[in-house]
Amino acid sequence: MKADQLIQHLVSITTELPVTGGAGLTVSVSFRPGLNILSGANGTGKTQLLQAIKQGRGQLVYNPPSGLRSYAISPKRNAERRAQDQLVQQLRQQSRDHERYVAEGINIQLQDNVFQNYSSFGELFFLLFEQESKDGEKRIDHMHAIACELQQVVQKIFPSYSFHAEWNSQLGAPTGYLMKNGGVKVPLDKTSLGEQEALSLAANMYAMRDKIDLFLIDEPEVHLNWQVERSLFDFLNWFSDEYKKQVIVVTHSRVVFLAPYLEKTQFVKWVDNTLHVVSKPDSEIVSLLSGEAIQIVKLGGTNCKTVFVEDKSHELVVNALVEILKAEVSVVKCGNSSNVVSLNRASIRDDGWRECLFLIDKDGQGKPKNTDNSLVQTKEYCIENFCFSVSHLATIFSKPECQIQTILLESIKETKEKLFGSGKGLSFLVERLLPNDINDDLFNDLDCSVLLPKLCAKNNVTEQVLICKMVAKLHEHKQLKERFPNELIDFISVEMT
Repeated sequence: MKADQLIQHLVSITTELPVTGGAGLTVSVSFRPGLNILSGANGTGKTQLLQAIKQGRGQLVYNPPSGLRSYAISPKRNAERRAQDQLVQQLRQQSRDHERYVAEGINIQLQDNVFQNYSSFGELFFLLFEQESKDGEKRIDHMHAIACELQQVVQKIFPSYSFHAEWNSQLGAPTGYLMKNGGVKVPLDKTSLGEQEALSLAANMYAMRDKIDLFLIDEPEVHLNWQVERSLFDFLNWFSDEYKKQVIVVTHSRVVFLAPYLEKTQFVKWVDNTLHVVSKPDSEIVSLLSGEAIQIVKLGGTNCKTVFVEDKSHELVVNALVEILKAEVSVVKCGNSSNVVSLNRASIRDDGWRECLFLIDKDGQGKPKNTDNSLVQTKEYCIENFCFSVSHLATIFSKPECQIQTILLESIKETKEKLFGSGKGLSFLVERLLPNDINDDLFNDLDCSVLLPKLCAKNNVTEQVLICKMVAKLHEHKQLKERFPNELIDFISVEMT
């Protein structure tokens, strides 16, 4: 038998669940190797099921039958953020090492009403470093090796971030930090709550990968915007496959309805005062879960403002603005402008959703009818237009402005069919343009979503990187409100009341 076949982990459980407002109920659930997701409306005992597995209550069937090592973690309990020097000093005073960390983790129980802090990303970096460098030799080499390992964890969730470490001679220990969009250096204790929670969860799992067979995770999506939420589930899926682990996640996330995860999800529901576990969501389950999601939006989510946007480019731009303005704002991608407008109209019917903004491209048109002031349009034709500043592009790419003008003219000529469609007269005029004719005003009314991929390809850079660098440049020159709707910048910048 192959080694990976020996670790099939938890197969099934039959246990009595203490359900609010009623007597204990018995439910039987079978789980497969790899990632398992458990979803359903509130009050169906999903967290209690994780508790029962962790505590060994009920009739549990394991394969192998004994010796299963489990680790329970609830990201909503929040990991602590501390400055690196304080963190190192405290760990040294406590004589806390990786072995003690593992022992504590195995003994952690899931509790509904008690906040249990778990190790932060920065703490785990130090513990892994200390474990690797016990011999006292080549400590800086070990520091870089551990940083390189954790780099893959970071980039599974935040592709545009990178993790680095430098030696602190005064502390006699490494200091870790993130390099974020646009090359911004951020100490680990200065990351946002959502970033800290996602990275800490992933790092805890990585640090336990050789010691634990079964990971039990309760509502990992808390504090996260949709982009990070989806990336975190992608990490969980990758982790369970990469290290042959079983992961059981309880969640209300809409990720359960996406193709890669629907087949991994089981849904708990009430039928005639009895709990049932089903593999496919019926209309009632979909209605309950989506209804709860809408209620969360209407109430302002997890104390976080929300911007509803059209597509990936909108999402990248708004996330870059959130990053540079150091704000706590979620971004929800809706697919197209019609969906954003429909949501805005729905919010009006519900007397407005607290702390929500709806963003669409101008597209050379006026504001849609039957919308309110929470729906805003880009100042120019589309969101991508803000990237087309000759002087800023010259600085970003370290090229003379005349060369940038030549590149932009080439991009226009190569995409003129898409840019102008049947407007043959305009296409003819393009052929008469010279590099010196290229200026910022030229792009105001063009569909720059067509031009941006060309511009990026010619400069060997991704759209995400260029967007982040341009946002940083506009912020540096105090020009954000010149290129973006004032309502959007104010919404992101102003603290929630």
